[in-house]
Amino acid sequence: MIGPFRNNNPFAVILLVFYGLLLRFATFVAPTPAMRSEADGWLYVRLFGWADGSSVLPPLLAALLTLVQALSLNVIANREKLVGKPNHLPGMAHLLICSFFPEWWGLSSAMVANTLLIPVMGSLSGLFNNPKSGGNLFNAGLLIGLAALLHEPALWYILLVFAALFTMGTRRGSDWLVAPFGLFIPFYFLLSWLYLSDRWGEAAGLMPRSGFFPVPHTSTPLLHHGGLAYMALLFLYGTWQIQSQLFRMLIRSRKVWNIMAFCLFLSVAVPFLFAPGDLASRLLVAPALAVFHGSGYQQTRPAWVPEVFHATALALVAMANVQALSS
Repeated sequence: MIGPFRNNNPFAVILLVFYGLLLRFATFVAPTPAMRSEADGWLYVRLFGWADGSSVLPPLLAALLTLVQALSLNVIANREKLVGKPNHLPGMAHLLICSFFPEWWGLSSAMVANTLLIPVMGSLSGLFNNPKSGGNLFNAGLLIGLAALLHEPALWYILLVFAALFTMGTRRGSDWLVAPFGLFIPFYFLLSWLYLSDRWGEAAGLMPRSGFFPVPHTSTPLLHHGGLAYMALLFLYGTWQIQSQLFRMLIRSRKVWNIMAFCLFLSVAVPFLFAPGDLASRLLVAPALAVFHGSGYQQTRPAWVPEVFHATALALVAMANVQALSS
C-alpha cells in the first residue's frame, strides 16, 4: 500500500493530494470548524478571524496547508538524504499524523505556524560547512518571529537555532546574534505600529503564557490513546532504523538528524509549557515526528512490517472519520 510513495516519481505528488484529502474526508462532509486557542498570536487573530464564521473554506485551507507542509518535508528529507533514496514517505507520514485526531483537521494557529517552521528546519540543515551561513540564520530567525506572531509558543523555537549552531560546530560569535536579530524584526515593526497608532496596550499580549498544561482531548479514549501509542511506537521503530544505518550516513546527514531530534523534543515540550488547554497546539510535533516515521516506513525487510504500521494508521484515521461523522 505504501509502494507508490517509496520512489521519487512526480506522479506520487498527485497521489499525495488525493491521499491527504481521502484521509480526512469527513471534514468535508461535516466541515470542521476553525480551532481557536489561547495560544493564538496577534497576527493570526487578525488574518484568520474570518474563519470562525465560515464552514467549508477553513477545512479546505487546512488540508492545503498540510499538503504544502508534507511536500516541504519531502524536499528537506530528500535533499539531506535522511531516508535513503529519494521518496515521498516523510510527506505521507505527515499527512497520516495530521489526520489522527479531528482536532488536528481544523484550521489553527499551530497549523499555520508549522508552514513557517518547516522551512526553518531547511535553513538550519544548510549550516554545515557553509562559510556564508548568515543568510540561513537570518531567514530562520525571521520565520520564527513571524510564526510566533501567529502562534505564540513558536517563539521558543529560537532554541532550535542555538542547538543547530552548537551541533554544526560554528566558530563565529556573530552567528549567534544573526538569528535573534531576524527574530526581533517582525516584533519591531509590529511594536512600532502599535505605538504610533496608540494601541500600545496590545503589546502585553504578544508574549506566550507559561505554566504546565496537560494534553486535553475530546476524542474517544481508544482513538486518543491509540493515536499516541502509534506515534510513539513508530517513532521508536524509525529511530532504531536510523541507528542501524548511522555508520553509512554522511556526517552532514547525522548532524541534520540531531537537529530533527532536538526539534522533536522541543515540539513535545513547548505545548506542555506554553500552550494552555487545547490539543490543536500539539500539532507542532507533526513535522519532525513525520521524518522519523518516514524512516520506519522505509524499512523493507521484512516487507510486511511497514505495511502493518501503515494499515494500523489507516485504521486509526478511519476511526477518527467515523467519530467526526457521528458527533
